[in-house]
Amino acid sequence: MFAPRATEEDDKLFGLNEPAHLFAKLCWEVRELRLAISRRHSIGFAMLNEPAFHVFNCAVSAWHLRDWVWNSLSELQRVEACKMLGSRATRDSFFETIDRRFRAIHICGQIANGSKHLSLWPKFEDPTVQTKVNWETETCTTGTPCSAPLDNYRDHLVVLDNGAERSVIEVFEMAITNWQGMLSALWLIEGSMADF
Repeated sequence: MFAPRATEEDDKLFGLNEPAHLFAKLCWEVRELRLAISRRHSIGFAMLNEPAFHVFNCAVSAWHLRDWVWNSLSELQRVEACKMLGSRATRDSFFETIDRRFRAIHICGQIANGSKHLSLWPKFEDPTVQTKVNWETETCTTGTPCSAPLDNYRDHLVVLDNGAERSVIEVFEMAITNWQGMLSALWLIEGSMADF
């Protein structure tokens, strides 16, 4: 189930063609984000922003699982999925219900669309969701090797959710939990993949 398999229909997917594959990608991306956050970064745009690059990817994957789930279901399965969520059996209602019921996925949508489009149309912007980066500088001290940079930086990526600070990792872990429950209930994954 987890090994990509190419079909004629997925000539633009590199064999990633099931919601389980995108879910595995999300789990992998969150793991990579944790690693990037744990490293100290020296000066340089790409190095300083590596965690933010991972955040972008995590948010996009978590948000677009809605599309992957909807597009992978038959008409009968869509009706059952909508019944399970308490929504009407339409794509828009399915998406709106996921957005409303699962706050972490909603936040991922705000980050994903804000990142992809640089800003959100007022119709789609949720002013209760904001992001910020808190920087911690670590200056070299006596005994630091000469080849080491003078300063290292560590960033703390934060989501402001109705004014409350939440770690971006916490948001993504909740989105993984939400998706794991839905994908399992819809028989689109088996067991736990969150430890990927």
